[in-house]
Formats: sequence, C-alpha cells, structure tokens
Amino acid sequence: MSKPPPAGFEGDLLRLWEAPRHAYGMTVHGEQVFFTDGDSPKVHVHGLDGGRLATWDLRGMGRGEEEEDVDVDIDDHDEEMYAALCVDEERVYLVSKSVPCVVVLDRSTGRFVTRWTMPQQGSDLDGIADAGSNIVVVNGLDVHVVSKATGEIVRSFAHTAEVGKAVDIDVVNGRAYVTDSVEKCVYVFDFETGERVNVWNEIASWTPCAVNAVEDCVVVTDISTDCGVHVFDPDGKLVRTLGRGHGKGEDQFDTPNFLATRGPELWVFDCNNTRVKVLT
Repeated sequence: MSKPPPAGFEGDLLRLWEAPRHAYGMTVHGEQVFFTDGDSPKVHVHGLDGGRLATWDLRGMGRGEEEEDVDVDIDDHDEEMYAALCVDEERVYLVSKSVPCVVVLDRSTGRFVTRWTMPQQGSDLDGIADAGSNIVVVNGLDVHVVSKATGEIVRSFAHTAEVGKAVDIDVVNGRAYVTDSVEKCVYVFDFETGERVNVWNEIASWTPCAVNAVEDCVVVTDISTDCGVHVFDPDGKLVRTLGRGHGKGEDQFDTPNFLATRGPELWVFDCNNTRVKVLT
C-alpha cells in the first residue's frame, strides 16, 4: 500500500452538525465526542453523528430530565469550570479554569476518580494532550508531563524556551508541538528532554490556538480576524490552508479553538458558530 501524501488533510467537508449550546472544549475518542461546557461545570458526550448520549453535571446537582443520572463528587468546587480535555480508553482528563488542577473522571460513567493539583505560574491551565502513560498540560509558561498512574509531575519544561503564552499542545513521534498566542508561533520540543528543537514563526499575522499532530502533518488553527485551519508538514512548511476565512459559511470559521483527529478525519470545533466540522 502506498503512503498517503504528506499533510493529507484536504479540507473536504464530510459532516457538519450543531455543537451543544455553550460548548467550550472538544475532543474525539473512539465512537464518542466529548465537550466541556463554557457556561456551567458539565461534560457533554455525543455520538459521531452529533446525537447526545449523556451530560455529566460535575456539581452533582441541577441535572435536567434528559441528562444522565450521574453524581460526580468534585469536592467543594461546585462551581469549578473546565476548558480543554483529553480522553483515553478508561478516563477523561479535564483542565480546570478555576483552580490549577486536572480532574479525572471515569470514561464510562462520568464519576469522579481523582484530582491532581498543578503548579500555578501566573496563568490558567490551557491545553492538555494524551501521551501514552502520561498526559501533558500547559499553563501559559510551563509544560508539565504528568503520570496517569500517580498524578505526579514527571518533568516540566518551557521556561528556557521563552514561551509567552502557551495555549495548546500535542505530542507525536517524540515531538511536542506548543502553540503560543503571544509570540504567534509554534514551538517544537524534544518530548523526552524538553529541549526546543524548532520554532515555526512564519505565522506572525495569525493568532495560533489549537494544535493537533499526526504522523504526516501538524494542524494549527488561527483565531485572529482572518480565521483558518492551517496544515503543515512535519518540518514546519505550510502546505495548505483549509477554509475561506472568517464567516458563517460552510467553508468559513469563527474562532476554531479545538481540533481532534479520528483516522483520516479532521474534527474542528468552530466555537463562535457553535458547530462541529468533520473534514477529510
């Protein structure tokens, strides 16, 4: 079988559906799509066709009649709000917008498992990514590699990289890709050593936000007034831009702030248009 061409996402629209009202963060795993809620401490679970499967109310109260009967104990943080999230086969990992911590839920039930306190370095936690036996979180200045088994920070890096405001991260093939919305670039680190090995800084007119890395390409969203989804090869060469700038059309975006991939599909959460686009 021949290899697919480098940076294979072409931007063809496969599906488009309305996201949950007030949805904030998004990720895809298996047959499910997970959203955090920007208005209340909830997680919405949907199928790949957009149909809702469950809503987990993380306050353990105030559930609607249609919502899954899940009582999640989040200690005393009843109004804790959540941003980005990542998912593996067993657990859901949420970064808190209220206090510097990662909250861990059981994937099948939404029940509270544990909470890991993270260092506070003057910025909220932002991005989070699955990295095998670890998760990786960014908080504006630092990148923390956290053991899934213990919740302990295995290592941290990024101060020496002079990162201004790291907002998202993804890891593939031993490289960590970090978007910086202040320096308007993508930093590339050796994931094992934390050494900065490259900077993609030809995007100075953008406001880079979400990043998603796969074998043959790295996808970065732009949430500036131009808006777009940009596909790079692994060396940082811009291959193509998906979409037709800012707007409400099917081929336009308005603040595409989260990305996910599922096989050959690229999932884009088009936040201010409250919709999910599935591209190929």
